[in-house]
Amino acid sequence: MDRLRHPAVVPSTDTDVDRRSTRSRIASAWLLPLASTLLSIVLLTGLIGGVALLVGSRITGIEVVLAVAATGVGLAFWLSRIHGRRWPLPWVLIIAAAASVILPNLILGGRVLDDTWDGQWYHQEAVIQLAGGWNPFHADLSSAEVPHDGARIRINGYPKATWLWGASLYQLTHRIERAKAFSLPLLAAAGLVVLACLLIVTSIRPAAAVVIALVAAANPVAVTQFLNAFQDGALASLLTVLVASLAFWLRAGSRVGLALATASAVGAASIKLTGPVYVVIIVTAAMAWLWWSGRWRDQRRALGFALVLAAAGTLILSGGAYATNTARHGHPFYPVLGPDRVDIVETVPHNRFQGLAASLFLRSQLTSDDYESVAVLRNWRGLKVPFTVDRDELEAFFYPYVRIGGWGPLFGGVVLLTIGLVAAVSIRRPRRAAVIIVASGPLLLSVLVNPYCWKLRYAPQSWLVPLVIVAMTLAARPTRLEKTLSGALLAAAGVNALLVGWAHVPAVIDHSGTLKERLLDLGRRRQTLELSLQPFRSNRVRLAELGIAFTEVDDRRASLPVYLGTSPLEIIRLDAEPAPAGGGLARVAWRPTPAVDGYLVEAIVAAPAGPGGSVLTVVRRRTDVPEIEIPIPAGPVTIAVSNCNAIGCGVADFHGPVAAGGAERRRPVLGSPYDGEIVRRPRVVFSWLPAIGAQGPKASYRFRLSDGSTGLTVLEQETENLWIEHRFAEDGSWSARVSAVGSGSDEASEVRFRTEGVASPRLTRPESGTTRTPGRVELVWEAVPGVATYEYFVAVTGRSTALVREVTPATHAAVQLEALDGRPTDYSVIVRACLAAEGCRTGSEIGWGPWSHEAGHGDVKLKVVP
Repeated sequence: MDRLRHPAVVPSTDTDVDRRSTRSRIASAWLLPLASTLLSIVLLTGLIGGVALLVGSRITGIEVVLAVAATGVGLAFWLSRIHGRRWPLPWVLIIAAAASVILPNLILGGRVLDDTWDGQWYHQEAVIQLAGGWNPFHADLSSAEVPHDGARIRINGYPKATWLWGASLYQLTHRIERAKAFSLPLLAAAGLVVLACLLIVTSIRPAAAVVIALVAAANPVAVTQFLNAFQDGALASLLTVLVASLAFWLRAGSRVGLALATASAVGAASIKLTGPVYVVIIVTAAMAWLWWSGRWRDQRRALGFALVLAAAGTLILSGGAYATNTARHGHPFYPVLGPDRVDIVETVPHNRFQGLAASLFLRSQLTSDDYESVAVLRNWRGLKVPFTVDRDELEAFFYPYVRIGGWGPLFGGVVLLTIGLVAAVSIRRPRRAAVIIVASGPLLLSVLVNPYCWKLRYAPQSWLVPLVIVAMTLAARPTRLEKTLSGALLAAAGVNALLVGWAHVPAVIDHSGTLKERLLDLGRRRQTLELSLQPFRSNRVRLAELGIAFTEVDDRRASLPVYLGTSPLEIIRLDAEPAPAGGGLARVAWRPTPAVDGYLVEAIVAAPAGPGGSVLTVVRRRTDVPEIEIPIPAGPVTIAVSNCNAIGCGVADFHGPVAAGGAERRRPVLGSPYDGEIVRRPRVVFSWLPAIGAQGPKASYRFRLSDGSTGLTVLEQETENLWIEHRFAEDGSWSARVSAVGSGSDEASEVRFRTEGVASPRLTRPESGTTRTPGRVELVWEAVPGVATYEYFVAVTGRSTALVREVTPATHAAVQLEALDGRPTDYSVIVRACLAAEGCRTGSEIGWGPWSHEAGHGDVKLKVVP
């Protein structure tokens, strides 16, 4: 086996070709020190905090300072061995590079509000409790400290690595949102370690190595979780470091590889209860390879020392979770296992192999809960053609917990390409194929050991399986076919990761900006709110930081603002009965919640009733009193009720299902939107209760949407669905009407509603699809009534970066467009209007209406030819 010889690594008697190569020197002298710096700052912060708690002290924020100082000293010593007297300049450059990763994460993370359920429910609460003096080594949290049972059980029993890092950052910066600024450094470290490993121990071309490293780091779990407090993204990055550094150690005999593997194993085992299981499987496979290759005797002392360090580090970095769980609850993996186990996993049992296979090839989709997820998997709902993608799939990745197809919209195609690649290698080089399968087998085993592996965030290392296969293929003189398949696989995986990031990051930042502006507006009212913070008590810190005056009161006396949770509603009546006109009536009553503006009640039909095989809200109603009687279809429905206040409506409480029975109605009934509703979104799903027409239960419906001011028809369509989607481009009043085709009756159901805050201008020049020569192109758009400011955006088609992006009070502009590199170049143009009363700021998303292509106008496309 080739071993790396370098001043930073234990010398070897084997060939020194890698030592002489430029790529090896760059990897050893720059990439590995930078990756180690990022890992060290994060892990040392948690370890120092854990040691402080172990000796009876508390977290103060000094842990971050000490971790940075210790990392700087260690880096200086390491670089002095590599660069000799020239070490100060590399030291400065590496520290600056590390800062360029950490500081943006700290700044951006601090500005983005985490409105995820788990983030508010127990992740941020755990950080607050640790920063406030709780010592998990000494005692569990009591019900007085954390009243909610589910949150308290998780905080007490789960490993606490990310919470230790977060608590120190919170103490240092006094901003709870900055407590999640650890994910991006770990993501960057993962890519750097993969790249260094490929450059040192393989002959893969640098360009291909860079692509593999970027794709490996851009795990969809890590990408969709670096702006919130979820832990799975950090676990994904650390497992990536573990796999790459173990390969580095085994192939090169490098102690640096072993040190990185030890550090990443400690981190992964200290984040989630699944971490130790994954680490043990991967490390055991590495040890088996070491024994099989005859190198066990040479490495056993170093390996033994690493295992001792890993055990001690895991004890400290986990906040003593495994030890205290054993002592207090009889099992290290409490609350999942042991005599005091708690049924906290919401997923119903399901065949993991069928579930994983289905999730890989179904559309990426959100489901209302894991019971519905299993139903989707069992029935293969949403099976699609590989390499296809639609808007709904991308919109699902706004959330960090996509249950079905969480790998991304193109990953099913990536899996097919992986299978094809293995088959191609097997035909020409069966021995090499056997080695590839054996090498990737432990990683796949670590995925399948989890019964819920069909949810990507529960087994994020599954993203690495195709990349390991590609790397091993390209490292061994691949044939032309193997190169082609490998390139296609990397391209598909890279585009897939970009799609996930593009769908998640901008949307979350935009959403957070809007939410923060609404909350700040609430604070500017200078009134003390009476709020119930259960089950999201962590928001007491966030609300205080935003200057919102409030007092905590009993759940039945208050409502929590939108997106920050809602007061649990106590339902005192829920029943249903057949209605004389067909279908049924649901009667719902609940105890009143003071200080609210009303309530929103929804009747929801289970999937696949809605768009894309999703659930469908067939009835929405607002009420000012704590009871309502609403029409429902004959079959089972779930009733959702939520409190509403000045900001909006909170998270719904779901009840039921209930079923009324009885025959269906002779005519459909429009249920959403409700009559008089003000809709503040471009995309509206109209839905109605079914009717039996002349065609039987599978009736056809005629839907018509009209302008409420002029009476002109905007949309008229027939469908067999119980819904129609439409994107609004402007504010106004509207009338929606639906009737059953062939029912023998002209009766129709009609609702009137308004759209506000959705206005968007329509581009009239240039005409889409035209071809131009280089020069100035005039852009013209229709004026939106009451709007004084517009923003236009011109970019090369397929690129997210704007070539020209300007704000103007006019309804026209001129831009200079060229044929880039002397070749025909396609451009896209979109425009939007400022709907805020006091104007919109450049670079902010607050106050702006939707872009013209989002509102249904489409984007103007034109080609510039030389």
